[in-house]
Amino acid sequence: RRDVSFAVGPVTVVVTPRPLEDLGRTGVVDAVVSSDDTMLTMRSGVSRAIRKAAGRQVVEEAARLIPLTIGDVATTSAGALAAKYVLHAVTVDWENDIAPTERTIRQLSREVFRRCEVLGIGRLGVAALAPGTAGFAAHRSARLIVQSLAKHVANRTVLETVVFSLPAADVRAAFLRELQALAGDRLALAAEDPARTRVAPRAAGDRRGSSRRTSAAPAVGGRTSLSAALALEGSRPVIGRRDVLLEELGRWGLAVVYLSWDLLLRRVFAIKIL
Repeated sequence: RRDVSFAVGPVTVVVTPRPLEDLGRTGVVDAVVSSDDTMLTMRSGVSRAIRKAAGRQVVEEAARLIPLTIGDVATTSAGALAAKYVLHAVTVDWENDIAPTERTIRQLSREVFRRCEVLGIGRLGVAALAPGTAGFAAHRSARLIVQSLAKHVANRTVLETVVFSLPAADVRAAFLRELQALAGDRLALAAEDPARTRVAPRAAGDRRGSSRRTSAAPAVGGRTSLSAALALEGSRPVIGRRDVLLEELGRWGLAVVYLSWDLLLRRVFAIKIL
């Protein structure tokens, strides 16, 4: 149940079991995002917890913004929370019996990240959109949100950290799988083209030759999982007392590319040894 960190472009992504209201209360993030209905009732799940933690100010601000349409994102202050904003993602219309679709979640995800650019939100706390009372499947929500984030950060962004607050084990597992798959795609690309990797300092006394490794990524879809990397931590060769070699990815000329577990950062890298 500990936090797991990923690198998605220039953004650090953290998956945590901590409740979203706790992130907002402690000032870990600048804004929190939760699902709500078109009337912003904040009456169930994460939105209810946010309402309770943020206080009446947020309720009053939300009341001035309704009614909304499914797919809208409303912005209020964070009230008593240490965060600056609450972003209310409208996932369901109870009055007209309209449930969320993939198009809804994709639209909301994109708009949430765009709103961060407008408001200058560098640290964002996000709960899974619509897997609770709205009944949207967790794995679909995870796929759409992670894909939208990856596309967003491919361009210049003010985002520095995105924290996915996922107390439910099944929802957390769905997001971890999507992020691991994303990391795996990027490591596969680095393995196909070692010139894309960056230089990593060689530790004193390391006789294996100079090394290069890709930017941080926590796991590789279809190869070694994060849990497997942790299990292998004490049973594989170590470079410079830091990099645990997990498996060979390929050879190019005099270079060999390995999948490597960083003992300090606790992330997976592709590392090239010359």
